[in-house]
Amino acid sequence: MAKHQVKRVHCPACGAALEMDPEQGALRRAGDGGEPGRELDLGQAASLLRRQEQEREQRFERARADQRSASERLARKFEEGMQRAKDSDEPPPLRDFDLD
Repeated sequence: MAKHQVKRVHCPACGAALEMDPEQGALRRAGDGGEPGRELDLGQAASLLRRQEQEREQRFERARADQRSASERLARKFEEGMQRAKDSDEPPPLRDFDLD
């Protein structure tokens, strides 16, 4: 029998040592890598959370404005289509129901 060849890789995000089994497609072992250089004190963590909250609020407000402008644009197009239909001299199209 052929011996399983285990691949050892390092996670680029946290630096953890990972052992992968390619035949099973599974992770066999993961070492604790931690995040080097990412030690924060309480003040830095609080400011980071405030900044992330502000970024979330800004993204939300942008999405809200985009949604509002999209709905206004669709309403305007609908009104233009209704006006064109009223101004048109063409009769409404025949439906199968009308032919019976």
